[in-house]
Amino acid sequence: MMSCKKPPLSPPVNGGRKPGSAGEGCGFAPVAGPSPQPSPGGKRRRSGFTLVEAILAMSIMAIAVVGIMGAFSGALMSGSMAEDYTLASMRAQLVMAQVRAGGITPYDVNQGTFSEDTKFQWSVNFTESEAENLYEVEVTIAWIRSGRKREFKVTTYQYSDPYATPVSM
Repeated sequence: MMSCKKPPLSPPVNGGRKPGSAGEGCGFAPVAGPSPQPSPGGKRRRSGFTLVEAILAMSIMAIAVVGIMGAFSGALMSGSMAEDYTLASMRAQLVMAQVRAGGITPYDVNQGTFSEDTKFQWSVNFTESEAENLYEVEVTIAWIRSGRKREFKVTTYQYSDPYATPVSM
């Protein structure tokens, strides 16, 4: 005959059985995991995702990824536009320095391209003011980006002596 011991005060491990014993004859049966509860239709409900839930989750993820990629694309385009405007600003400073030094006068051909970057074209427009030999000078740097013509303009005033000899840079 087998002797039965009182169950321990702590929660039983392994269904209250010692490894290898069947637990018979002691007045208790091994404890199994929770049994699945039947659903209202009489069938057992399984855990996991349904096909509709999985498709819905994938659709939400696809929309989120497309939105994020659009934001990255817009940021990249803005960055390249900022680079173009920065380069145009530096080119305008070069042309303005030539105007100040007398290298470009109202009597010259006032347009061209830069030797280091032919993407940018420059033009200088001199407009006479009411004062003698004082001109309003507008420097325009133009380039093509994404099929559209872009421009950067700087305007200042410059005194130009018609009898001075030009300085080449």
